[in-house]
Amino acid sequence: MSINRTIYTSSEARILSGASEWAVVSGVQNASVAFNSPNTPVNAFGSRGIIDNVQMEPQTATATFSFALPSGTGNGSHISPTMFNQLMQNSLLDTPQPIHVRIAGVGTVISGFLSSFSVNAAVGDLATCEMTFEGIPSGGMVGNDTDGELPDKISPVAAISYPVLTADRISGFGGGSNEGAGGNPATNNIAGFGASVQNTTFSWEVPVERVMSLGLTPSEASTFPNPPGTASITAQGMDMPLNITGIIVGGYKFSLGTQARVSSREHNLAVGDVGATYNITMDATADSCVCSDS
Repeated sequence: MSINRTIYTSSEARILSGASEWAVVSGVQNASVAFNSPNTPVNAFGSRGIIDNVQMEPQTATATFSFALPSGTGNGSHISPTMFNQLMQNSLLDTPQPIHVRIAGVGTVISGFLSSFSVNAAVGDLATCEMTFEGIPSGGMVGNDTDGELPDKISPVAAISYPVLTADRISGFGGGSNEGAGGNPATNNIAGFGASVQNTTFSWEVPVERVMSLGLTPSEASTFPNPPGTASITAQGMDMPLNITGIIVGGYKFSLGTQARVSSREHNLAVGDVGATYNITMDATADSCVCSDS
């Protein structure tokens, strides 16, 4: 028996809005699609084994992919800051537009929404963004390996090459502080973090809920993002304790908004260290965040 193999050179990640292609994601490093069917086995007196296996809740599907961030915007098919912000804002609407995600040779999720993303940058590593979309399986019942659930491999792929983001194109900015008795610590500006930072993460999440009704089957459940969600920025290894309310990674500017507040702060110093380091986490809600051109 021959083995059917799919490798990264024949796959790509596409985001679709309705029947229209919305974006081809370039620089993808890894991707996964997960399907889940929450069935309930039913046992009964006088019978061995189960008498039925009932689906009590809606099936779910999740598509997650990570891509290397570009050094700037205007890179053809890559997701622009405006498109990124549209995905974020769509998950906050009363009637959001369903999004479909197709990863060639891996799987497809339909009628989904952006449920979370994180931007990660650290000294010595590629700066990456991981995005997760939650929806339903495209091929109907979970476990049926239809063409919809396992889309064909692509040759050639449509993703493009581009300059990859490097550490000198990563910076941060800060607003006010609610640090109380110690007064407001110095804040940095858009030109840079204002401090030596070893790694930073911007995280955004809006949970996706499935709402069922009596008289309808689980497959007829309605899917809704559920704002306000959560968002945070973590900066570690700073040489000064500064408040960070947004980060700039290449051509993307991610901001927590003006109401972000410090949720945790850690200061460290030990014999043998080059110097004291400071870690900070700022929290806000997802509906206060924006992505714009830097």
